[in-house]
Amino acid sequence: MTRGAGRFGKALSLDGTANGKVVFDAGSGEVGNSRTISLWAKQTTAGGRLLSSASGGSDGFEIFTGDDLRLHWRGSGAQERNATVTSSWAAGNWHHLVVVFDGDTSEVFADGISRGTGSIDAVTAGNVPLTLGASPDGNNSFGGVIDDL
Repeated sequence: MTRGAGRFGKALSLDGTANGKVVFDAGSGEVGNSRTISLWAKQTTAGGRLLSSASGGSDGFEIFTGDDLRLHWRGSGAQERNATVTSSWAAGNWHHLVVVFDGDTSEVFADGISRGTGSIDAVTAGNVPLTLGASPDGNNSFGGVIDDL
C-alpha cells in the first residue's frame, strides 16, 4: 500500500496483494445494522474486496468487485446483491460508490445514480477488524486506488 494520486489530492494505492490492505482497530465500523458507506474507487486488477468486516459469511458486511461491470455487497449472511456500476472497471476510470445498508434492505449508487436495491441479511457485529482493500484474512485483495472513504 502506498499513497498516490487520488480523485482528490492523495489516495491509497493498493497493489492487490495480501499486504496491500488497511486494518482498522477492533470495533471500527460497528455502528448497528444501518450505515451508509461512500468512497471513490479506480480498479486496476480485476476483483477484490473494497471494504469488509465479514468472517465466514455469518456476520459483518462486505463490498467488493467481481467481473468487469459489477459491484457486489452483502450483510451478515450469504445473501449477496450485485449491480452493474460501470461499463468497464478495466477502463481505469474513477467511480463514486455509495452503499446503503438499512436493516435488511440495501441500495447501491454509482456516480450519483441508483443502480440497484434489494433485501439482504441485516448487518450484525463481527468479531474481525474492519479491513480496507481485502478480506480480514488477507484474501480477495483489491488492486486499485481508493479515495475519500
